Amino acid sequence: MDTSPSAALHLKDESAETDTARPTGETGKSMALKKSLWVIGGVCAAAAGWIVLGPKRTQAVQDLARQLETAWADHHTEA
Repeated sequence: MDTSPSAALHLKDESAETDTARPTGETGKSMALKKSLWVIGGVCAAAAGWIVLGPKRTQAVQDLARQLETAWADHHTEA
């Protein structure tokens, strides 16, 4: 058995990797699946945000102010 510091560090790294998966009972495949689902969910959320908040979907504030002014004037003239 090799007792060099680099070998001890390597063994320590291997045990750390396996210890994190043992308490939760997750294997490498299930962790990879979980990570891929998070990535897919993030991409979908970014696409939805881009569609909803895209520059073509927002109107200029001045156009909205004119519409409000017209609607306010029509409301007061009808009553």
